Amino acid sequence: MKWTLLTSPVEHEDDIVTVRQRVRRLAERLGFEVQDQTRIATAVSEIARNAYGYAGGGRVEYGLDQGVDGQFLAIRISDKGRASPTSMPSCRAATARPPGSASASQGRAG
Repeated sequence: MKWTLLTSPVEHEDDIVTVRQRVRRLAERLGFEVQDQTRIATAVSEIARNAYGYAGGGRVEYGLDQGVDGQFLAIRISDKGRASPTSMPSCRAATARPPGSASASQGRAG
């Protein structure tokens, strides 16, 4: 993530609501359509809920990154847990761009 805009702790169940509200507002301000705002907020809050419920908490970083097609929204969620390689399926990191950008949405293997 090239530019971190803000971070949120995930230490209490109420923090999950805060994460959802912040990422939705950020997506709105970046010009995402309402349906995409909801999708982004849902995905991020569910991962934050998993960090809280299964790993004892964590942190969410919201920011912008730079790619060949321009800037895009980047969300990084870290947790306090320790997973063994056999207990985690392959991870995917999602990036998203508002409508009208070179590529509206893409996924990358992480």
